[in-house]
Amino acid sequence: MRFIARFVIVPWCLLACGCGSGGNTNNSQTLSLTAGNWQVNAVSTTNPGARSLGGGTSLNQTGTNVSGIMHLLLLPCFNLITDININGTVNGSTLNLTSDPVNGQTLTVTATGSERSLSGSYVLSGASCAPADQGTITATLVPPATGSWHGTLTSVNGQVTQVSATLMQSGPDAHGFFAVSGTVTFSGTCLSSGTISSSLVNGGTYVFTVQPSDPGVSGDVLIAGSMTDPATAIAFSGFYSSLESTCADNGTGSLSKS
Repeated sequence: MRFIARFVIVPWCLLACGCGSGGNTNNSQTLSLTAGNWQVNAVSTTNPGARSLGGGTSLNQTGTNVSGIMHLLLLPCFNLITDININGTVNGSTLNLTSDPVNGQTLTVTATGSERSLSGSYVLSGASCAPADQGTITATLVPPATGSWHGTLTSVNGQVTQVSATLMQSGPDAHGFFAVSGTVTFSGTCLSSGTISSSLVNGGTYVFTVQPSDPGVSGDVLIAGSMTDPATAIAFSGFYSSLESTCADNGTGSLSKS
């Protein structure tokens, strides 16, 4: 519960990271989507500059049927933790999706592209919690973070911590979220190395906590950020906050996949 609370206060700007571009349309072939974790970004054409939505979705295709669970930030109708069940069909190179109503609001999407990248339009309608809206939308497959990562954490005090992490990504779970597990090694400062005790992955946004392996150290380190290019998912940037009893600290961080 504490992890979820800390996740909710992660700056929502992380969700606006790295929207992917749509792939080439080929009307002679049937679109076949790669199952997995997708970054979603949309911009309103009804109210440009004042209304946008971002987040992620799981997608799975069986024949011409597509389903998933989307998580978007579009207050007051959509909360990032709320499951938005989506279902639709592929007709040639075109994907049509419709969400179950959430607070009376329904999202419909029409997009084309490739197995790893989509672009098109969206329409929001049906609720008094926010005005009707429409605009452009992109969705980009985010490759799993599984593998070895290396980088640095830079404290607000200027100290630099070297970081090495071995990650394994899994999911989606029953709510459409993905997760990472593994070990994280800190060196060069007082931060204690440990294992990932909790995590949440939605599109290109990653949030996880590192529990110290040293039994004499209480508290954990929260690392949150986004893939700088969701389509490749080989570089991550964000921030960290340490609640370790022997090393309270915070700052920025960046990691690269090797």
